[in-house]
Formats: sequence, C-alpha cells, structure tokens
Amino acid sequence: MNEDRNRIPASHRRSKSKVVMLKLFSGVFVLFILFLSSSCCNNKAPEPVAAVKIKFEGLKDSYQSRAWVIETAKGDSSTKIDSVYYGLMHHVVGYSFLLEFRKDEPNGDYYIYADSVRGPNVITEFVLNTDQDKCGNDVITYTYRFNGIFETQKVHEITIHK
Repeated sequence: MNEDRNRIPASHRRSKSKVVMLKLFSGVFVLFILFLSSSCCNNKAPEPVAAVKIKFEGLKDSYQSRAWVIETAKGDSSTKIDSVYYGLMHHVVGYSFLLEFRKDEPNGDYYIYADSVRGPNVITEFVLNTDQDKCGNDVITYTYRFNGIFETQKVHEITIHK
C-alpha cells in the first residue's frame, strides 16, 4: 500500500487535500448564507398585543355567571372611560376572556366583575413600553398591579377565584 502512495506524486496528494478543504469551506459558506437569509429580518413578525387572559376558577355553567370590565380614569374610580361586557362564562371559553390594553393611548384602571365573584378585582398602574428588535419589529413590555400585586407581561393569565 505504501508503494501505491509513493507512486502518486506529492503535488497531486496536496492538491487533492486542497480540493477537499475547498469543498468543505464552500459548504460552510453556503450554510452561512442560508442561515442569514432565513433570519428574522426577512419575515415580518406578528403585531404584538398587550393583553392578559382573565380566568375565573371555581365557576360552573349552572352558575350563569356573567363577566364585564369597567375602565376608569387612572386613580379615579368615579370617572368611567369604557366598559366591556364579556357575557356568560362557561366551559366553552374556559371560564375566561382576553383583556386587551391599548398601545396607542393611555390606559386607565380596569375593574373586573363577575356575578359569581365577590367584589371587583382591579388592574392598576398599567405602564406600556414599546421598543424595536434588531429587525425593526415592535416589541412591547408592560407592567401593572393586579389587586395590588406587581406583575409583568410574563404573566399571561390572571386567575380570579370564586
């Protein structure tokens, strides 16, 4: 076998290894280009939403519990801004609804009511921050207090017990 190797000129052996290295380099280069072309900047991200899922625990369909939210001015529960009626809470909707916050104008305080739940639960001190990622897509972060407890956008669901 050594004799076969000795019959191949040294220059030919070196050029064969150069070809292998060149193929390897070109393969890595093509993979790098494919990786760059599939980056986030070529795809438009979905529009971000500032929202939290409000879920009622301990309800049954037989309770016929209706839910609604009243938005008031920040720090002033006597000044109503808006109200949304979410209807009957039942198993089809998982006894829950999605409460969306406004991104383009100030948010007030949100008083959450249900027939089967004692008293209001309230979201206060809502603060929204909008930034952009490296691809120019909007990224939103927000903080708020739910019944006085500080929360962030990482809390996707608030549970209200009957």
